[in-house]
Amino acid sequence: MPIQPSEKEDEYFARMEIKKYLKPPFKVPRMGERTLARAKQRAQVILDGKPKIRPGYSFPAVDTEIYFDIEDDPTRGVTYLYGLLEVKQGQEPQFRYFLALRPEDEEQTIRAFWDYLRNTHLAAYYVYSHKERTTLKKLMERYELSNDVFEKYVKAEYDLYQNLIVEYSDWPTFSYGIKFIAKEIGFSWRDPDPSGVNSIVWYNDYLANPSRQDVLNRILQYNEDDCRAMLAIKKYFVNRTKG
Repeated sequence: MPIQPSEKEDEYFARMEIKKYLKPPFKVPRMGERTLARAKQRAQVILDGKPKIRPGYSFPAVDTEIYFDIEDDPTRGVTYLYGLLEVKQGQEPQFRYFLALRPEDEEQTIRAFWDYLRNTHLAAYYVYSHKERTTLKKLMERYELSNDVFEKYVKAEYDLYQNLIVEYSDWPTFSYGIKFIAKEIGFSWRDPDPSGVNSIVWYNDYLANPSRQDVLNRILQYNEDDCRAMLAIKKYFVNRTKG
């Protein structure tokens, strides 16, 4: 994800004449006109301290929006949580989840989630990276799940990071990760130290002591807030269109 240059580099890129750097002796290796234009625009955004939203984006017209976030532990090789914030017009968002209380419950959990995907219609799945699709494909192959269900999901997926944030905006942030973008628009997590790494730590704490319902609740709350952050980002862009 994009990294913020130094202040001196920002000023340099913001003022540069793009055409000068498209041919020798000033040609910048592996950077064409479009890339240089984006670098210049991003530098200007950082100096201005305000996001720049480009027109042209749109969202799926569906009955149900589902903001979807996976939690997994690479050290154990287990996917333990599928969190879903269901948003239907005229109703309050509802959070639901599929949770493997033990690593050995992974198969029954993904099978239950596969049934959810199979039985959900006219929905769009909003995510914030390719992780969800990649993880589901891996689990499909591991447990020989229906490819038709996976393809149905793929057709309904909308990646807010790649298809919206990267494609239609620039931000004065160190990173374009969801924590940075959501906080930039005023969203905040309930947990004082929210992160995917911490979720893994909390899950392992729970496995060590399954009586710790408070730890389990912390995992679920963090995942729900990740989903709500995606909803906040989508609403921000919708409101910019209306404005």
